[in-house]
Amino acid sequence: FYKDVSEQIEGREAEQRLLAEVARAEEASREQKEEFEAVLENIDESFVILDKNFAYSYINDNFVRLSGKPRADMLGRPYYE
Repeated sequence: FYKDVSEQIEGREAEQRLLAEVARAEEASREQKEEFEAVLENIDESFVILDKNFAYSYINDNFVRLSGKPRADMLGRPYYE
């Protein structure tokens, strides 16, 4: 009986450690994304990222300004539309 309870406790502790590690990794990823976007918003050039279907997945403010189109109208749409 005690061995089963002990194994369950160890399993739960391992699960909690894993979840904490995943949460830390997600937070680090979010912070890196924010830093990357901040750099792209502060460059003097227009910059876009296209996905595998050539649709806009990221558009910086300079590109929005030069295109004259709202960002929401372009994101997720192919560049050739």
